[in-house]
Amino acid sequence: MIEWLLHNWEGYVRLRLHGYSPERFLNLCNARGLEVWGLICNRDGDYEFFMTVEGYRRVKPLVRKAQVRLHITGRYGLPFFIYRHRKRWYYGAGIMAFFMVLYVMSLFIWDIQFEGNYRYTYDTLVRFLDTQDIDYGMLKARINCEDLEASMRTSFPEITWVSARVSGTRLLIHIKENEVLSTIPEKDETPCDIVASQPGVITSMVVRQGVAQVCVGDEVEEGQVLVSGHYRRQRGGNQCLHGSRGRGYCGQDCQAI
Repeated sequence: MIEWLLHNWEGYVRLRLHGYSPERFLNLCNARGLEVWGLICNRDGDYEFFMTVEGYRRVKPLVRKAQVRLHITGRYGLPFFIYRHRKRWYYGAGIMAFFMVLYVMSLFIWDIQFEGNYRYTYDTLVRFLDTQDIDYGMLKARINCEDLEASMRTSFPEITWVSARVSGTRLLIHIKENEVLSTIPEKDETPCDIVASQPGVITSMVVRQGVAQVCVGDEVEEGQVLVSGHYRRQRGGNQCLHGSRGRGYCGQDCQAI
């Protein structure tokens, strides 16, 4: 494969050999270190083979010594291709321009991807990158991944780990958020009493749970127990302790719940 590439890069020719002593010519080429390959003998007794352009330029003294003749039947490789299409230079210019534009475009960031973000949306993270002067179409050389990682950990407390890297024309940001779930506080089932928030006269009273300690029309003082939550109810042979639930109204617009 490497030899094929070198032959096409330097150029090579296909030759037809005939004359007085073609075998001697081939032996002289071997002695001079000239590369010959693809040697065949056709029906006319002539030999056909391939030789590099440089070797063909060095073979003229051997032709005279062996009293043979060489005829070029084919020209191959990059030098001959360029020469044949020398008037179509704009094709080559277009190919060169294409690769030049492709190289220039590869110097910029055209895609930003986030992985592992659940709490923070894509739009939220992109707006944060805007504040860091990181956006689509910017030069890859202007992105400092270490500074970006540090700023994201500082700005988003729920993010515990960040990895940013540039792959091709993409900015890849891997995020690991805090997975510790907040505990739900348990409901306090401790029995409690309903007391008066200020002195007054009871005008109405609704007891949904507990034992009423006063009646409608009674005068109460601030802090006096209106409904007691410490009572016991017999249920299936067991005694259960319950809290109080109710609402009481005083004549002076005081309310105890």
